[in-house]
Amino acid sequence: MKLYNMIFKAPKSKYKYLFGQSMFETIWNIFLFLTIFFLVMSIKHFLVGNPNLLTFIGALLMSLISLTILKKTGQYKLPGVFGSILGSVFCLFSILFVSDHSAISDILWVVLVSLFAFYTLGSIAGGVILIINISAIVWRYIPFIENQELVYVEDVSQVNAVLNVVVVSVSISYLIHRITQASVIANRDFEKANIKLHNQNEIVIAQSNEKTVLLQEIHHRVKNNLQVISSLIKLQSRETEDTNSKKLFETSINRIQAMALIHEKMYQGGNLSKINLEEYLNGLARDIFRSYFDETKINFIIKSELEIIGNRTIVPLALIFNELITNSLKHAFIDGDEGCISIEIKLDKEDCFTLDYFDSGKWKAKVKPTSFGLELIETFTDQLDGTLKRISDDKGTLFQFKLKNID
Repeated sequence: MKLYNMIFKAPKSKYKYLFGQSMFETIWNIFLFLTIFFLVMSIKHFLVGNPNLLTFIGALLMSLISLTILKKTGQYKLPGVFGSILGSVFCLFSILFVSDHSAISDILWVVLVSLFAFYTLGSIAGGVILIINISAIVWRYIPFIENQELVYVEDVSQVNAVLNVVVVSVSISYLIHRITQASVIANRDFEKANIKLHNQNEIVIAQSNEKTVLLQEIHHRVKNNLQVISSLIKLQSRETEDTNSKKLFETSINRIQAMALIHEKMYQGGNLSKINLEEYLNGLARDIFRSYFDETKINFIIKSELEIIGNRTIVPLALIFNELITNSLKHAFIDGDEGCISIEIKLDKEDCFTLDYFDSGKWKAKVKPTSFGLELIETFTDQLDGTLKRISDDKGTLFQFKLKNID
């Protein structure tokens, strides 16, 4: 198969559009077929001593040279000129100087060369080639005047054949002319449309890049503004000595940082409307652990079937996670107790998903049912059209959510 492709498969052309590529491949196949035919006929004529041997040898060389030009240049115009002119020369030589063959073969080759010229060079060149070749046939086989006397060809069937081939050749040539003209016009229109589409695409890409940069800048500035707010709250917390007040400040800072981290992931990622959920949660957990313990001994595990999530869903979901992890660290893992926090997210039917949050800590203080943290969790759960169930036992505390992806 590799050897077959190496020898017979058309080489790559330099034409950008399908019309030119198809023309190139067609002309390659024609010359390839003629090369094989002329080679066989040259051997046959050599063995039997046929006077038409020189014509076939010349035609064989023409085909080989044309194939070489096609392969080297990747274009078909030069081989088209070469084949049309030399093909006509060989036809004229055979018609006018070689008499040991039937007229029908001359007629068929004239038709082939003329149609080839129409196909490759266009209507004008094809018409000139057709007139020259038909004139030679008419001169050879139609009655002509010699010494002021009309001399007729003895074989009337040849005359009839010539008359028929003239009419058929002109008709076929006109048909080829119309088909080629329509193809050229269609290809020209296609190229114009393609250029226009390409220019419009460039404009769309440029506008998209501008919007991307703008959105990245917006996310970056929002993140910076939230960091400024967080820093201001930290400075304000230093003005008080009350421990409970400091904890409230710290909780507010964590909530702000959870939202800031969303915008940071947005402008750092390639997609400005979606975020990698697992990567975000790992980063959020590290930041919260760092704010409570210098060295955390809590093993954080996350398994998520929901890889990418939109910005409408991630904001309330992130704040739910922030409240859950913060509550665990405040009430279940006091003073850096060892333990485990695991999060498992599974896709449910349609655009829904389930969330199981579990911590293995032993809650030292009972969380009030009306605490602000739990109220926030319930509020954000409602924003995601979800439900919440809490289960506590000796092994730890489990929060089970059924939520909707609202993006």
